[in-house]
Amino acid sequence: MQSAHRLRRKQLLPLHVEQLPAKRALLFNCLDILDLQSTSSDTSGTSLLNLLKSLRSTRSEFINEEALNQHLPEPFDTTWLTEKWRKLILSNTKNDAGEVERLFHRKYLELWLLLHIKHELSSGDLFIPFSAEFDDYREQLVDDETLDEELGELRIDEPEKRFITTLFCYGCNLGPVQTAKSVKNMSRKQVAWLNLRHASEDRLDKAITQVVNAYNKFDLPKYWGSGKHASADGTMWHLYEQNLLTEYHIRYGGYGGIGYYHVSDTYIALFSHLFRAVSTKRCIFSMA
Repeated sequence: MQSAHRLRRKQLLPLHVEQLPAKRALLFNCLDILDLQSTSSDTSGTSLLNLLKSLRSTRSEFINEEALNQHLPEPFDTTWLTEKWRKLILSNTKNDAGEVERLFHRKYLELWLLLHIKHELSSGDLFIPFSAEFDDYREQLVDDETLDEELGELRIDEPEKRFITTLFCYGCNLGPVQTAKSVKNMSRKQVAWLNLRHASEDRLDKAITQVVNAYNKFDLPKYWGSGKHASADGTMWHLYEQNLLTEYHIRYGGYGGIGYYHVSDTYIALFSHLFRAVSTKRCIFSMA
């Protein structure tokens, strides 16, 4: 059961790479228009941004290390990459002279660079010039007094009630507003707070793994199936049209994404993820 979730994590990145070409030109255009700048003397973020822009006209699947470093002030530091990304991006081969040279998988490198720039923007290490005319990121920072109040909230009153209510809210897809109407002495903010502060994709994956493994220890599900077979199906989820995952789906007659699920013959979900409509079939074949 646990291996099914590890398999899911490994297979999502190839699907993201397949989706990248459809939005690649748009993303490069955005980077040109935004003209991102560094907020400090550390120029590593802007160097990687320039590297990404230099790949715009490149169509080859692999790039050798020497060609890559021509666009950087210093050689590419592979310690930036996690072990998972190293396996996807880096490979070694022998050139005509019989020497071993390092190659970079261009599509995975572009995807990593885009995600890195996203994190740099989120952390405030990169900024958009003149964006303060529309919103000031410094207003999102808190003073010491507010920080103390926030830390004080970590000591949750009635933790069991709060956690169960939050799980009920998002597990049943009710939303915090509707849940607050149904639970006495609890506000919408209290319901949403735990999800905003503590829920992440990695934590949800770990929680799903624990639930599936615990479920598999019971005797009753073994009467329903062996756990070696699964059924697959997709469900349309309506999303805002201005969304990278949103596409018009002819079958469902609307804009949205496809929630795709693998359910074991012991009646528990092993795999679930939200995809663009055109990616669902690719998901099916990659899981086969």
